[in-house]
Amino acid sequence: NGHTLVVRSDHKIISAALFQEAGRQAKYLYQLVTVRAERGKGLAGALLDHELRQTGDKCAFSLWVEASNSSAINLYAKYGFVRSGRELSILTDG
Repeated sequence: NGHTLVVRSDHKIISAALFQEAGRQAKYLYQLVTVRAERGKGLAGALLDHELRQTGDKCAFSLWVEASNSSAINLYAKYGFVRSGRELSILTDG
């Protein structure tokens, strides 16, 4: 089970976040994307912030990100995610 949050502009999806249930009290951020022309406007952060506020302390979040994707790592760090893996740079919400 899971759900998707989207940001639309002119009837087009410009940013989306897909969350999967990972147990009774856990969610996995499967995908967080923003079209290239819309990056840097805070859209991905707004989607992540919305989901974290809606869920509150009810569950833990995890995700996978490439170690070379410093922009994504910095975004997730702003929301309290920390590295928990070495090779795969797995992040959790601490």
